[in-house]
Amino acid sequence: MVETALSVTLLLSAGMLIHSFLRLQHAPLGFKPNGILTARTNLPPSYSTGTAQSEFYEGLLERVRSIAAVKAVAATTMLPASDRVLHDPFSIEGRPWQPFGAARVPQFANHQAVSTDYFRVMGIPVRQGRVFSTEDKDGSQPVAIVNEMLVRGFWLGENPIGKHLMLGAPQPGVPWLTVVGVVADVRSGGAALVALPEIYTPMTQTPSAAMALVLGTKITDPARAANDLRDAIRAVDRGIPLERVATYEELLTTQFAPRRYQMFLLAAFAGLALLLAAVGLYGVVSYVVTQRQGEIGLRMAFGASLQDVTAMVLKQTFQLAGSGLGIGMAMSLLTRQILANEIFGIHFIDVPVYVGVMALVATVALGAAAFPARHAASIDPMQALRTE
Repeated sequence: MVETALSVTLLLSAGMLIHSFLRLQHAPLGFKPNGILTARTNLPPSYSTGTAQSEFYEGLLERVRSIAAVKAVAATTMLPASDRVLHDPFSIEGRPWQPFGAARVPQFANHQAVSTDYFRVMGIPVRQGRVFSTEDKDGSQPVAIVNEMLVRGFWLGENPIGKHLMLGAPQPGVPWLTVVGVVADVRSGGAALVALPEIYTPMTQTPSAAMALVLGTKITDPARAANDLRDAIRAVDRGIPLERVATYEELLTTQFAPRRYQMFLLAAFAGLALLLAAVGLYGVVSYVVTQRQGEIGLRMAFGASLQDVTAMVLKQTFQLAGSGLGIGMAMSLLTRQILANEIFGIHFIDVPVYVGVMALVATVALGAAAFPARHAASIDPMQALRTE
């Protein structure tokens, strides 16, 4: 009974992790990773000014666009659902800073500097206003694009286009950013985390030495464009290496690796525990049948049928298995609290997993009882009585 309870606890935990993992893989990220090749660059100190950094990346993007296998290319300071998200406070013109806006939306935002084609390459829908253009450059009016979450939290029912905000606290002489567009929410922190406020600024107005390239390709295998990408960056500056070239699917697979390891490890322990429970049930029931041979022979001598004897053995088996199942389910509620941070999309009891485990334990119990039940039904009543 204890072996069954432990195996049920492990099975339920493993089942919830597996179910959660499957949900996680199909959770909408807010962008389309299919067919995208990514790479990173980090400019040396010789590119110390913002103007030099912007000119390098604009030249690189222009050269990459000429690659036959590339549909579009963009640059960004972070790759959603891959890089670490840093949420910093932001200010809204005419409003005091507060920890939360409407619907508990925090007044903290993830900031990304992106090039003009970023939203098109990533497949992020534009809900309102416009995307960045070549007119949004250094010296022009500072602009920003925000996501729907930020609008819901701080401009609910208002037109966000033309509103002003600033990264961090207001500073004298620092111009406010004018909102020119609203885009759909993206789960920048990964599929397991909800979308939070995002502020996008043009790469030309907020340059950075470290950027990531995202290439929308025309071919089924984006990795095949990697050599052409390396040739493009060498043509701009041979001294700058291209780092961590990978498809977006590979980046997401790497992100899921720790969860996959936990899932397989717990599933292996659960399978071993279930095997031990099956062996334990078989051993106990076989021993009981052997001890009760005389009783079974007597019952059969007084008219008990083979079905009656088989039902008696199965009943005892399912009583043991059922008790272990109940205890295991109660224990699983405790383990669920331990695994709460690793379970995605399951709020309390995962009904499909519980039903599946119940069916699996019932099948194992039936298998463990099959041979002892057959042995009991084959007992010769006269031989059993003579032995007694």
